[in-house]
Amino acid sequence: MKYIEKRNGDIVPFDRQKIMAAIEKAAGAIERMEPVDAEQVNIQVLKLLKGLEKKPVTSVEEIQDLVE
Repeated sequence: MKYIEKRNGDIVPFDRQKIMAAIEKAAGAIERMEPVDAEQVNIQVLKLLKGLEKKPVTSVEEIQDLVE
């Protein structure tokens, strides 16, 4: 995956670290995950994203759905 579509419609380069940061922020809000757990969630999301690689661009909403 090279690009994602942001909520405002902009197409930007995919950044794996932004997913990790969102997971860590959510985990911190509920105080139930350790950093290692957040990395494991990130790995699982990236595996699921491989199934979306056939699409030219994946939206932020699709990635958010996978994280949830």
